[in-house]
Amino acid sequence: KANNAKTEFLSSMSHEIRTPLNAITGFAEALKDEPDLPDRVREDVNDILMASESLLEIVNGVLDISKIEANKLEIINNNYNPYRMFKDLTTLTRVRIGEKPIELIAQMDETIPKVLYGDHTRVKQVILNILTNAAKYTKEGHIIFKVNSVIKGEICRLIVSVEDTGIGIKRDKIDKLFDKFERLDEDRNTTIEGTGLGLAITKRLVQLMHGELVVQSIYGKGSKFTVSIDQKIAPSDVKLEDTIEV
Repeated sequence: KANNAKTEFLSSMSHEIRTPLNAITGFAEALKDEPDLPDRVREDVNDILMASESLLEIVNGVLDISKIEANKLEIINNNYNPYRMFKDLTTLTRVRIGEKPIELIAQMDETIPKVLYGDHTRVKQVILNILTNAAKYTKEGHIIFKVNSVIKGEICRLIVSVEDTGIGIKRDKIDKLFDKFERLDEDRNTTIEGTGLGLAITKRLVQLMHGELVVQSIYGKGSKFTVSIDQKIAPSDVKLEDTIEV
């Protein structure tokens, strides 16, 4: 009962916090578009937006965890354009990298069908969490974002790998990587923000979509996350304008 009460509380509070937070973000976006805004104020507005996005990410993570614990997280399938999704993910990751001296290399398999059927929102969330993790824990070097596919009949298996030159993970810590609120080497990474929820949610989402997640890492040199998720191939008569795109 106590656990259920906690889950209900987290879910309720997450919803309540998101409403004013979205208002703050909206006001800041409107202010940013003002043509006569002084440069110093514009910098402050950008800081507000960045902080709001970080807070929204935390709130969404708490909400997802509460849904997972209550078994209320659902997979909702629709037709979607995977290439649009991969392009959006690349753009979002470049923004996340910011000014860091990191080269983002994106490689997409051209044999992937143009229309797939699955929960594109959750697939995108899984890949974005892994890409964000790579950007967060890599100071310099490169991040290789690669998507391959294996097609069998009406199924397209997406094989997504994200390889970085980041801080890496100790072999005995890899199993803890997917625990809730777990942040590895926290004493060494005091400047890196996060709750430790992202990868816990990622693993659960991959399980819900009957996929597989593999981690390879060399401490101090970098990591490679590989996700395999099966998606149905949409019928050939489905037009892209009829699909739900990210």
